[in-house]
Parts: sequence; C-alpha cells; structure tokens
Amino acid sequence: MKSLQKVVGVREDGHIGEQTLAAVRKYSGGISTLIRDYCDDRMRFLRSLTNPSTGFPVNGRGWTIRVTGKDPKGQWKDQPGVIGNALRLAADARGQTVEKPQTPPEAAGAKADSRDTGLGEVLKKPEAWGPIGSILTAGGAIMAGSGPVQWALAAIMVASASVGLWYFVRRVREAG
Repeated sequence: MKSLQKVVGVREDGHIGEQTLAAVRKYSGGISTLIRDYCDDRMRFLRSLTNPSTGFPVNGRGWTIRVTGKDPKGQWKDQPGVIGNALRLAADARGQTVEKPQTPPEAAGAKADSRDTGLGEVLKKPEAWGPIGSILTAGGAIMAGSGPVQWALAAIMVASASVGLWYFVRRVREAG
C-alpha cells in the first residue's frame, strides 16, 4: 500500500482512503501508466536487495520474469508478467475487449520434470519430515521395548507414517 502511495505522491500511511483513491484516479497518464510506474518502482526495490545469498544477485532473474514477463537471458518466451496481467485486468474492468492469453502449444502437453520431484527433492521439503520423524520414533520404540503391545504400536506408527509419506510424495509429484 505504501509503495502505491509513494508512486501516486500521497502520504505513505499504508491505508487506502479517499486521498489515495483520488490520486490514483487523477494519475498522469492513466491507470496503464500507473501500473507501469508501480512495477518500475517494484523492480527498483527488488534491485536494491543486494544480499548475495537471498537478494537480487541470486533471485533477480526470476523476479524480473515475474514482474516484467521478460527473461533477461532470453531463454524463456515472453509472458504477460505482473505488468501484462494488471494491464489486462484494468482493461477488462473498463469493459474493453481483452485478449485472453493462449497456452502455447508446446506447453499444452507439458509434464512435470521428474528430476524436480525425486525423493531427494521431496525430502528437502519440511512437510516430509513429519512422517519420517514418526518412522524414526517407531524404530526407537521397537529397539527400546520387547512387549507385544509396544511392537504393535510401533508397527502401526511405521505403517501410518509410510502412508503419509507416500501421499505427500504423490501430492508433490502431481503438483509439479
């Protein structure tokens, strides 16, 4: 909210009120210019994040593609990005005819890259560690006790954790 207020030149209090709405309505160049200026301001902010491990040096290309829709390296086909989608929504809100983006034919039959959803990648997700922790706990219970009730409970824990892990892996692979 404050960044929009900064772009339109009103007090940056984080609350969209009459003053902010009036400034948006009167913005020089109209809503399409405002959208472009807002996204330019966002890109300036993103470029200012200079942390070498979490900032623009490592994430800048993805952030640029997301906001502008254009790959700085030219390896990906141009997409609408935030700018293009916002312009399309603004045109649609004004009742103008809006072209809906078509799915490129090469992407229509796209499948998830199995290298991205292999067991190693799945185990990097924190949600996977719950069932794994259950399996380890059950293993500890098996090693610590010798009673039939303990063994039965441990077997149930291993089985339920295995089923949970299987569903989790399946969900990750389906989501791509």
